[in-house]
This record gives sequence, structure tokens and C-alpha cells, in this order.
Amino acid sequence: MPVSDPVPWIEGPAPAERLYLVTGGRTHTEHPLDLHSLVRARPLTSADRPAVPTNHAHKDIVRLCRQAPVSVAEFSARLHYPVQIIKVLVGDLLTTGSVVMAMPDTTADPTDRHLLERVLEGLRK
Repeated sequence: MPVSDPVPWIEGPAPAERLYLVTGGRTHTEHPLDLHSLVRARPLTSADRPAVPTNHAHKDIVRLCRQAPVSVAEFSARLHYPVQIIKVLVGDLLTTGSVVMAMPDTTADPTDRHLLERVLEGLRK
């Protein structure tokens, strides 16, 4: 006799679609992406439109990073997909040129005393 578990396996609502359908069964991308990788949407011309993926998840990612760069972790949180799924989807968009990697405007000096004190203060909170 099966034992029913009152605790659901998934917190929150179940995904509306199977995740392997979102990525076409793929689990990896050729692009080196991590949680803090930032991407932004590239302005599209009419000549670019056929290359843009039509999957709703791809469209959601492009929409979210149209105004400012967004990290892989933030996409995952906002779209409620696991990080690995987001990496595959962002990799697709990087391949088609719909999004580009966003680089920081400035690089922080790792020996800056003021910066290190602010980090230490934040860790103490």
C-alpha cells in the first residue's frame, strides 16, 4: 500500500510545463555562464527578427534584460526556473545574438580599504 506524503516535493505551484520541453531536452550550453553572469538584450533591427527564438521563456528573458543587465540568478528567481534551465536558455540567446554578455563599467580595486570595510560591515549584519 503506498504511503501518501502530506509534504509536496515542490514548494509553490508546480511548473506549467515539463522543463525538458523548455530546453528541448538539453542540459548544458557551450557558453561559460555562472550565477552572477550578467546579460543584456541587444537592440534588434528588422533584419535580426527571424533569428530571435519564439519560445515564451526566451522572450521572457529578453524582456527582463531590455532595460538593464540581469544576472542568471535573477532570471531564475523571477521566472521560477532552475538555474541550469536558465543557463541553457541564455546560451541559446547568446548564440543567436539576441542578448550579449554585460561587462561592468568599472573594476573594483580589491585592495581598496574603504570597500573592504564596507564588505566586512555587511557581513557582520
